[in-house]
Amino acid sequence: MFPCRSGCSTFKLPGMPMCGKVLGKEDFEKILINQSNAAGVPMEDVKKSIGEELFKICYEEDQHVLEVVGGSLKDFLNSFNTHLKQSGQSRTQEDGGGLQEGSILCLEKDPDHLNVYYFFPINITALILPGIIKAAAYTLYETDIEVKLIPHRDNDSNDFIKEPYLLYSVEVKNTKPSLSPCRPQSYVVISAAIFCKTFPFHFMFDTDMNMLQIGDGVKKLLNWKDIPGKTNFEENFEIVSPKISSTFSAIMTMLNMQFTIRVKRWDTTIEKSSE
Repeated sequence: MFPCRSGCSTFKLPGMPMCGKVLGKEDFEKILINQSNAAGVPMEDVKKSIGEELFKICYEEDQHVLEVVGGSLKDFLNSFNTHLKQSGQSRTQEDGGGLQEGSILCLEKDPDHLNVYYFFPINITALILPGIIKAAAYTLYETDIEVKLIPHRDNDSNDFIKEPYLLYSVEVKNTKPSLSPCRPQSYVVISAAIFCKTFPFHFMFDTDMNMLQIGDGVKKLLNWKDIPGKTNFEENFEIVSPKISSTFSAIMTMLNMQFTIRVKRWDTTIEKSSE
């Protein structure tokens, strides 16, 4: 939910309230087309301008919050799920599997290129998201970027992401040095045994959700000394939040979110948080 002026108390991304009326995608696009034709400005430029103006409104209201969200544009975009959640970004699955929360995942392709995945996209948000990204980059990080929507192709295949998504390519034109604390400067190799003791409540699984490694604390909850042969994630755990199915593809859409996992036991259930 974003603050809005001109007499409106809120600006919700799924639908734009104007003077008490919530606009749907068709109404919103019609307004943009009319404005584009009247001003003689390309439609894509109008969409970006709307997103930029929205971010400026948010920045005026919550500058003290937005300036400490992340040390880089990548960090900021990977925290954007909080804004989507507050704005009610969710939809019902067609197969009746419950609600799926909208989410954004930003991955670094190389130092000057980012891939931004918008999962379970809401139409109006998708229209203005490039402008929001561009304004955030310039305002927060003094970075000029170009944002492009990458069209899906019929022969596209992705073994990791099978959920509906939009993909944006972000190219950095110029920027000041990154202050992100998330960029590793060096690497340390440790054994699996030490890792399991240091991070007792972790686990690893493959794309088929078969368990590969489990921390010592989780083993105690399951009364295991070691992983008993081939065992599946869903046989032993349940995802409490976010509200997604227990599949590798669904988890990929929420990589930057905190997960709450319930351990399945025959006598009781114990909840632990894992990232």
